[in-house]
Amino acid sequence: MKVPEICESFGFSRCYVSDIIHGFNSIGFQILESKYKNCGKKPKFTEENRRKIIDTALSKPEDLGLPFTQWSLNKLRDYLVASDDIDSISIETIRKILKANGIKYRRTRTWKESNDPQFELKKTLS
Repeated sequence: MKVPEICESFGFSRCYVSDIIHGFNSIGFQILESKYKNCGKKPKFTEENRRKIIDTALSKPEDLGLPFTQWSLNKLRDYLVASDDIDSISIETIRKILKANGIKYRRTRTWKESNDPQFELKKTLS
């Protein structure tokens, strides 16, 4: 393939494609190891951070001295940030880390029940 065809096929700039080709012609496959080895965004959270998130999510909040019985993603985030192990983290990032490890969180739904003895009667009349 010619440079313009490669550019069009893969969406790379002409300069980038030429640079790769010239590097390959001069040093071979080593161009891919040396020049482009450290490309890409570094992960913000270490494996230790991820393990802390998972372990905390699997623990009971009551065992950690917290006044609730279930984690929500908001409460989990607040706890992790307050623990000084993690500076900041989004709820979506927590959800993705948990999902990648087979842990699913769903929104907690609550409901109220009436203690009125005439509730059923009133419910049918309205």
